[in-house]
Amino acid sequence: MAELTDAEVKAQVKVLKFQDILETADPVNLACLSGFTSVNAGGNGLERLKVKTGQEKWAAAFEKRRYAGMLGCATEFRRWEGVAFDPKSMTAFAAISEVTYGMEDIMKKGNASTSYDAGSSNDIKVKFSTCGCVMKLSVGTDYSITGMSALACGTRGSYNGGTDTCAPTGIASPDNAAFIPDFDQLVIGEDTSQRQNDVLWIYDMASQTMTRIASTPYGSETTSPYWRKNIGGFSYLSFIVQHPCGTSDENMATAAGSSGTDGWVGYVGPFKAEVAATAIKATSEMAATTIKAKSEVAAASISAISTTKAGPQGGNSSSTSNMQASFLALAVLFSAVAFSSV
Repeated sequence: MAELTDAEVKAQVKVLKFQDILETADPVNLACLSGFTSVNAGGNGLERLKVKTGQEKWAAAFEKRRYAGMLGCATEFRRWEGVAFDPKSMTAFAAISEVTYGMEDIMKKGNASTSYDAGSSNDIKVKFSTCGCVMKLSVGTDYSITGMSALACGTRGSYNGGTDTCAPTGIASPDNAAFIPDFDQLVIGEDTSQRQNDVLWIYDMASQTMTRIASTPYGSETTSPYWRKNIGGFSYLSFIVQHPCGTSDENMATAAGSSGTDGWVGYVGPFKAEVAATAIKATSEMAATTIKAKSEVAAASISAISTTKAGPQGGNSSSTSNMQASFLALAVLFSAVAFSSV
């Protein structure tokens, strides 16, 4: 796709219209029309479109999803939310709040339907789930996505006396993600109406297990989890509780024990930073080596002093030199000890 500057887009955003950029044709008549491409993107249903001459860069700017479909890109994703990246394993993680519509295989919410796949290449064929999934994406050295699979998905059903439709043991409508490289763990935040409380999870890559670490008040969601690494030797996990009693349970805002409708910004920690621990280990090893080397120097100096013969009778030069050498040797040794305590 073409690249444009902010200034170029701003100059045309209120000037160009859809019909200035794209030409349409009857989507029902499937006979091949020269230059027209079938697309199904952004909930607009089956369309037959053609970019007007010289309008490619404006199609890229103002009709990006439709134009991407015309170029052969998959446009079937639904409710793609937060993204996190682990540079060590070259893996990205994407929160998909619900797996429905175009992500299904010729279905709509589990029922047969062509409304979201007609005209598309139907690249994505995933089992319907309103509880959503966190997807794992393999990233190549050129930062192109080379593969995609489900890391964790919620389980639909009836829970908590019928008030919840996603299992409490798994995710519900994942909305945010943040990776903790120090511990090889993924933070997953929720924005759901399918459970009474939204939850913040930790997914451990080594054990492939999830643990709930926080829950929010009624009617709120968890947002903006972020691992703040090595601030003064310590790391912190920050996150936000957004609009308590805002999208549901409004009557609970004045209930006993309620904190009201104000949002919260907070953190969990401090955690001793891995980088600090590594630095301390390296410093200790360096100090130990230095102490050993300087101790040997000091011992050699002291040994040399003890074997030095006294100077001429009545002369103080030798004893003075010996004392200076002794202090020097001790100074060398104590400097190593002082270094090791850093």
